[in-house]
Amino acid sequence: MQEVHALAQKFDALLQTGPGWVHVIWEHTAENIREGQTYPPPYYQDEQWSEVDAEGWVLRNLTTHRDAQGQIIQQAVTVGSYSLNFTTGDTFTGIQLYQISLDMLTQDLASAASYNAKVLREETQCEDGSPCLLIMIVEQYGGRKVWINLQTGQQVKYQSFRPLPDNQEQVDTTQRIILVEKVAEPPQDILELFARVIVR
Repeated sequence: MQEVHALAQKFDALLQTGPGWVHVIWEHTAENIREGQTYPPPYYQDEQWSEVDAEGWVLRNLTTHRDAQGQIIQQAVTVGSYSLNFTTGDTFTGIQLYQISLDMLTQDLASAASYNAKVLREETQCEDGSPCLLIMIVEQYGGRKVWINLQTGQQVKYQSFRPLPDNQEQVDTTQRIILVEKVAEPPQDILELFARVIVR
């Protein structure tokens, strides 16, 4: 859908133009936790600090997951193609370089077309009262909803659901973006975490 792609590009252009640090915080809520599941918890926040170059390519990234009480439950850093999980001690190499983007929908729409999924469009309001575009992708056993701020192009909320027999829906997970900002430098404690990673 060209409209969705254009809106996503409009918002991503702000993040991909010029060097700096992109700071994003999401909140994740899961309605249906499997029995015995401990991670991820029913609610957590995902905070990311990404240093980007002049074209928005990510040079390094810090991802921190916090529980409802604000305690860190997982933290990992990526520098170039090397990644270290501070929580588990796991390391990875060969991470593919990528441009910063908050577009989670364009790829889903391309997949929907190949699977003949139903795509619905509705103009509505975002939770903050701004005009919003709601895109719903419906497949046989599940679906996704994405709310896009029509003024900024930002995809502000994502939801996965399962259709029920009575035309109702069972929401499985909800993601909301709480904060997006681009700054010149992150706080000193963030830089100190990157300093702990030595790539040879």
